[in-house]
Amino acid sequence: MAKTFILDSVGGDETLRISALGLYRCFINGRRVGNDLLTPGWTCYDDRIAYQSYDVSALLKPGKNRLEIWLGDGWYRSRLMWSQNPIPNTWGNRSGAFAELGCVPCILEGFVPFTGEVSLIAVRARDGQTRFYPLVHNTHINGILSLSVASSAHPLQALAEDYVSRVLDQLNYVGVLAFEFFEVDGGLKANEIAPRVHNSGHWTIEGAECSQFENHLRAITGLPLGSTAKLGESAMLNFIGEVPPVAKVIAVEDCHLHHYGKAFKVGRKVGHATLRCPDRATLDRQITAVESLVERD
Repeated sequence: MAKTFILDSVGGDETLRISALGLYRCFINGRRVGNDLLTPGWTCYDDRIAYQSYDVSALLKPGKNRLEIWLGDGWYRSRLMWSQNPIPNTWGNRSGAFAELGCVPCILEGFVPFTGEVSLIAVRARDGQTRFYPLVHNTHINGILSLSVASSAHPLQALAEDYVSRVLDQLNYVGVLAFEFFEVDGGLKANEIAPRVHNSGHWTIEGAECSQFENHLRAITGLPLGSTAKLGESAMLNFIGEVPPVAKVIAVEDCHLHHYGKAFKVGRKVGHATLRCPDRATLDRQITAVESLVERD
């Protein structure tokens, strides 16, 4: 498992604190962190988790860095008693790693064999009324959201709405909330919750009767919620690092450009395009047209 991150500079006193549910071996930019064996060591996971601290200044560099962790079952998922009546997964059945570089958390979890990622944008009013936008399918490049496509009659829509409704009601939440799921074995596993308007919901600006932004304001100000119905077939494409030539983007039919006015920088979301088309075939063609304008590393 791995995570990439970007540093503006390296100060010379960077410390990595790391632990795992299982055994780990860690690398930064291809070089091993420390020389300890069988880390983080045995512990009673019911009460505590051991961790290590390492000076990793010499392993880091300004710009993009890569943290990689090899993870094994260790004592966490090992079998207790090897002969009669063995107990599998002594403390748990899902290994994972936890790391922090300075004050920046770097949490890495066990691998989930998912077939896709979807997100659900929900909005809940002060009186508890809740509405949902169609599930969107997300595609990432280098760990950053690249494309979100709004679905039509997704088979997991009702299940996602049930999960999110329970969270919203339990929190007595008001406003827009985004919930990311992995598609696993025909079902859903929660990946991330964002208590705000969300990047994967930007397609609603042109692609829905009432955008996620307007509905958020309606909810928190006590106004009636707007319709979350989809208009045609819609998608959102992020511009990462730089925005393609504006004239070329707006020349694509059915395309709406949103330029954030940010300084261009590697790994930064600096704009997006939304597409709203009359049918899915047209949408697919226009997605390809916009993608052809984007330079990929």
